[in-house]
Amino acid sequence: METRSFRIAGGNRTGCLRIGSNLRSFHKDAWAKTTFGKVLPVPQVWDYGELPNRLTYCLTSWAPGRTLQDLTADEINRTTPLVFDAWTRLQTDAIDTTSGFGDLDPDTLAGPYTSHHDRLRAELNDARKWPTTWTEPRSSAVSELLERYETLIEACPNDRAFIHGDWGTNNILGTADRLTAILDWEAAGIGDPLQDIAGRFWAFWPPVSTCVSALASYADQQLGTLPNYRERALCYDLQTGISEITECLQDDELDFAERCLDRCLDLLGDFDDSA
Repeated sequence: METRSFRIAGGNRTGCLRIGSNLRSFHKDAWAKTTFGKVLPVPQVWDYGELPNRLTYCLTSWAPGRTLQDLTADEINRTTPLVFDAWTRLQTDAIDTTSGFGDLDPDTLAGPYTSHHDRLRAELNDARKWPTTWTEPRSSAVSELLERYETLIEACPNDRAFIHGDWGTNNILGTADRLTAILDWEAAGIGDPLQDIAGRFWAFWPPVSTCVSALASYADQQLGTLPNYRERALCYDLQTGISEITECLQDDELDFAERCLDRCLDLLGDFDDSA
């Protein structure tokens, strides 16, 4: 279920009560506060636990501001350098206390994969389970997407670094001149930091297109000379698309799966045209 949030006040404190179904995600929010709270505006986690009917709760400090996707275009332009600067502060010495790659377990501080490449190839394993009733009419497009993605994996480094996993859009709160909160650390793990910041996959989706495009363009300016930058950014965009298609097919959301496939093909075309 989608997490629901409520503002609550009592005494001299104002907090945010979130109700969801995944206790592990709230545990990771608490881990993130401990790990990054000195360098990033991560809300204080006061309490979290289980409720009846398989629900869970998390009570945190309240953070003012609006999500990036709700800012005006002018506010996004002024905020984007701040978002980029915050992204650079994800890399701390705490990486030395972790192991593996991929989604980080907040108890063991380990990721389930032995390399970043193995994590990326996991999307291919899921894609091979796509129903043939969907893939066969689109066999040429599906084959191109998966073959190109597999090739691009080799351009990505196997270095270990922290990633938020769902950076930007509705998980960062801010005003026109400062960031007030970095939220939702459920997908945090170990990988290539470019996964968080260089992607343009969601630029086709109106609610987030302005902030996604602004951040990706800023990343291009600041990081474009990194080794295999364009290939890595495209690889992570295709990873997002493949993951979304997998989820859509599982949920029988066939129209959106089609849109995600088309978006991946558009990104491949743009990449080839600019080569």
